[in-house]
Amino acid sequence: MLKKFSKKYLSFFLVTMLMILFFGNYFLYKPAISITSNINQFQFHTYDDSQQGGNSSSTVKIDGEKIVFKYVKREGFKTPYAALVIERPDYSYFKLAGYKAIIEGDVTGVSYVVFRLVQKNKLKPESKMSSDKDLIVFNEKPIYKHDGVLDQEVDLSELQPPWWWMKNNYDIDKNVPKTSFDETLRITFDHAIGIPFGQESVVTIKNLRFEHPMIGLKVFNLFFLLIILIFILTLAYKEQLGKSKVKTNIKVVSAPFLHQKQSETISDVELMKIVEYLSINYNDNTLNLPKFATDLGISERKISELIKKEYNHTFKQHLNFLRISEAKLLLLNPGLQIQEISYKTGYDSPVHFIRVFKSILGITPSEFRKSNNL
Repeated sequence: MLKKFSKKYLSFFLVTMLMILFFGNYFLYKPAISITSNINQFQFHTYDDSQQGGNSSSTVKIDGEKIVFKYVKREGFKTPYAALVIERPDYSYFKLAGYKAIIEGDVTGVSYVVFRLVQKNKLKPESKMSSDKDLIVFNEKPIYKHDGVLDQEVDLSELQPPWWWMKNNYDIDKNVPKTSFDETLRITFDHAIGIPFGQESVVTIKNLRFEHPMIGLKVFNLFFLLIILIFILTLAYKEQLGKSKVKTNIKVVSAPFLHQKQSETISDVELMKIVEYLSINYNDNTLNLPKFATDLGISERKISELIKKEYNHTFKQHLNFLRISEAKLLLLNPGLQIQEISYKTGYDSPVHFIRVFKSILGITPSEFRKSNNL
């Protein structure tokens, strides 16, 4: 009798558990979203400062399953820019909450590209704008090449709003607003900052996809499989021994979650602030490390450490390098006097400018012009 009852009850229980597993997997499963493997399902275009009267240019070309983004930043706009945009043809949302991005490809002419997601979110009360309006929210992270290639997994929780966006929309000392990546409007790859004007940069994306770790689904499946296993073992034990109670000691091993290294995320954001600020203010002849630290709200020591780690320069050396790189471009214009160029690049006297120029390049500005037949 017990055996007959056990088999009937076991069949009912197993069918019920399998139905719960089926529907649980159906609702909890998060499929991978591959852009490059389904390239015909998306639309691609670029934008740059030429649309606002600037002189930069950009193009995008689809080569099989590769996305080739080329751009050239030129003078003529306050902050030249260029970006690749990926959208759905019907402009519907990318639902990316909890996903990670896998980015593989090549870059030439630059050492990194800015990976950015653009969302439409309701404003938070602490915003500078009215809380009953929608806000286009930017979250980004620079992706650096290693051994000449892009090959990186990015947890979307590592993305942060850029410094300039926070400055325009939120008090800079407030906490970064939370973002729902389930309302992502578009995916963009933005230009690198600090590259010389007129230089072509090429970003080739060979693999771009989003994968969900589906921890909830894995825990759900493990939980129900354990229940089924325990139930079967319990029935088998009862049948064998004819006892009504079975004592079981089950040791549950919890899988530790990997914690993100917040210090690395914060350092990336701070480095982007430094690069953006210098690209705009390098020609300020009053710029020095204390003023720089005050404007950014980052300590002098931290700024020096980040610049040293990224460029192997001191702050002063890096500032001079940026100024002389700009001066080389201006010297190619025979209509500009050396004295004028020195002021345009942040030096308060032509003598100082010439001395720094020669210390970096080994020749004077006049000799540089002669070497270029000017």
